[in-house]
Amino acid sequence: AREKGDEKAILTHAKDYVLKIADTIISRLEEVKARIEESEHVPTEQKSTIIAQIDANIAEVKALKVEAEAAITKEQIKAISKKLHDKWNRLKHLINFYSERVLSARVEGIINNVNVLEKRLEKVLQRAKEKGIEVNVSVEMKLFNEKIATAEDKYKQAQAKLSEALSLVVKDKEASIEKIKALRKEANELLKQSRAALKEAHNLLKTIVKKVKTAVPEADLSTD
Repeated sequence: AREKGDEKAILTHAKDYVLKIADTIISRLEEVKARIEESEHVPTEQKSTIIAQIDANIAEVKALKVEAEAAITKEQIKAISKKLHDKWNRLKHLINFYSERVLSARVEGIINNVNVLEKRLEKVLQRAKEKGIEVNVSVEMKLFNEKIATAEDKYKQAQAKLSEALSLVVKDKEASIEKIKALRKEANELLKQSRAALKEAHNLLKTIVKKVKTAVPEADLSTD
């Protein structure tokens, strides 16, 4: 009787462990799903594809939870535990990919905001010129435009890498994991270069705004 009691306790403990793993995986997927849903910059089509993929994975993990709850032997629990570990080893790379897609979208948002400000700057400079006020920012504007062009180019290259990775994510093939990891690494480096160019552009922008505000105090500009 004691042996049976010990076996039951071991089985209960193993079940609890497996269920905890399943809950952790589901929680991580739900967190990423929420970030994707809240992002204003991820295109609707890509957002729908990613969310559908996450939902499908959540459903698979929930199904394994049901199996674990119904398991009556250690062997069954071990088999389910292996499935969950294998799934997590694959999903952790996809979770990183989903997170990076949000980061990429954020870079796009920054670029768009800077482009809006650039147009506003051009209008202010044009109005100043019409009033006979000369604001000598030609050198800074040239460098600013070059940095923005670099940021946009690196961003587009990163997008191409992430789009290729997304197509592999959708296929959901085990063999694609290494390729997804390589594409993620390349996209990360490109996004890093894009952000560096944006930072330099922002510093130039502050210099330009300072000069414009000195010459045209009423100009409505912000570097935020």
